[in-house]
Amino acid sequence: MKLKYTTTVWLVLIIVISSLFSCKKYLDETVYSNIAASNFWANKEDALSGLYSNYALSTEFGAHNRMFFVMTDMLSDDMDDEYSNTEAERRQLQNYNFSPFNSYINNSWVALYKSIAQSNVIINKVPNISSMTANDKNIIIGEAKFLRALEYLYLVQLWGDIPLDTISVGSIEETKMLKSPAATIYNFIVRDLKFAEDNCSDAPLELGRASKWAAKSLLAKVYLTMAGPFSNRNTEYLTLSEAKLKEVVNSKRFSLVPKIIDYFDINKKGSSEMIYDEWQIGDASGDIGSFMHRNALPSSISDPAITQLKTAGYKAWSPTPDLWSNFKPQDDRLKMYFSYYIKKNSNGTFGIQKYNVPYIAKYVDSTTVARDAKANNLPVLRYADVLLMYAEVLNELGTTNSEDGNKNQYDYLNMVRQRAFSTSPSTGKYNNMSFTKIQFRDIVMLERRLELAHEGQRLFDMKRTGTFISGMTALANNTKALLAGSPVPTYSIAYPAGVYPNPTGKTPYPAGTVVFTADFLKNTKTVPPADFQFVMPIPGNQIQVFDIGQNKGYN
Repeated sequence: MKLKYTTTVWLVLIIVISSLFSCKKYLDETVYSNIAASNFWANKEDALSGLYSNYALSTEFGAHNRMFFVMTDMLSDDMDDEYSNTEAERRQLQNYNFSPFNSYINNSWVALYKSIAQSNVIINKVPNISSMTANDKNIIIGEAKFLRALEYLYLVQLWGDIPLDTISVGSIEETKMLKSPAATIYNFIVRDLKFAEDNCSDAPLELGRASKWAAKSLLAKVYLTMAGPFSNRNTEYLTLSEAKLKEVVNSKRFSLVPKIIDYFDINKKGSSEMIYDEWQIGDASGDIGSFMHRNALPSSISDPAITQLKTAGYKAWSPTPDLWSNFKPQDDRLKMYFSYYIKKNSNGTFGIQKYNVPYIAKYVDSTTVARDAKANNLPVLRYADVLLMYAEVLNELGTTNSEDGNKNQYDYLNMVRQRAFSTSPSTGKYNNMSFTKIQFRDIVMLERRLELAHEGQRLFDMKRTGTFISGMTALANNTKALLAGSPVPTYSIAYPAGVYPNPTGKTPYPAGTVVFTADFLKNTKTVPPADFQFVMPIPGNQIQVFDIGQNKGYN
């Protein structure tokens, strides 16, 4: 059964959420209502409706909005904004010259705290519903705490010290917006996830809901983040992360799908690899659905013989040439994750139509015309992510999994690699113990970059390992050097005969090479972040209302 985003739930979302949280000026300016104290929270059906609303709100920073990619992948070395010549605020973010009043920064903050506020209501109201069993209460509270932990994890990684809101408020005077240290936030996240792993169901009660395994996987990632950068890793947190990852791996509940593109096929959602996705259903009106399709795909699909797409996109985003160049030609992901708008010319040849750069093909939905109502899920936690985290931790600790045939870091890394190099397994497999500990760090981080490209992971991986500033500086300097050369480099990919030009294509084309012009490089980043931009500025309009205090460097 899928998560129920029914008309009733959306009505509950409109009534309950807007009335509960409009008192907070960082959310809205409208008048507060007392519905939170009314008889709404009377039975299990009410509690479930509130939970469904929480899941819906959690997508406002994710699958249902472009903010997630702008605030994660676009700030990393993985994604460029092709549309930002007409989107000044996105260009500012890409070039690291943004102000605290950038609307993407403010809207992301607002969306995350809205979801947290709904989690708080559930956590505070559900215990008082006398008609529910203790088990039913704890499942719902556990899922609300999982969602709250996830949102706080985004917030603390993006902003550092942030306000910690744990209560339902009834008036503007009750709202406290004092900052808590990042360490306090992480400890709070851990407590929420420990409750979630103890109380969420063993398997999702409906597709789109969190299980205890999602809580364990996220907790492992939090511990890995708390372990600190490569230069000064905390063994205690690495050990805690290893224990949770081991539980997930040894449970044998999850496995990699045979082809990675199957994970993103909207007709194959809920696979054995999925641990937790932000679930999207899509609808004809465009009110409920993923925005990822429209922002990644070309704005013209004039040749129906080439593509099954029923609607175009905005061609807003593309991979950076640096990311592209790190894929080996034999890597299946190069052709599965990216595609190109190719049209058959009148003389029978094939060529790039209108666009000179690849587009992101992970989030293709060819089933509906409404461009804002696509059914693409956003992966939050999938088994490949867990395997790569486990490989990273085993390398750091120098341990093996005695309950899984004494597998080591190479075994788990190669599981992901062997799928990626299905036609060239010898190229994809790393020989056992062929790298030093430090070399393996680079290998596994590169593999995470390639495998999880454009899933919002890269920025946070760079931050937690202490490679964000240095990595982004290297990218900017390398780009400037390449642009200063003559001629500016071009990039290409060779295809054998009979290969589709994109994952949903109908008509194969002859063997040949697709060449991207210098525009591919010219759109990438040439400005690195300053040291203080490791964290984002507190949104300016929040500071105008609440005396939060601005992050260092943005005053």
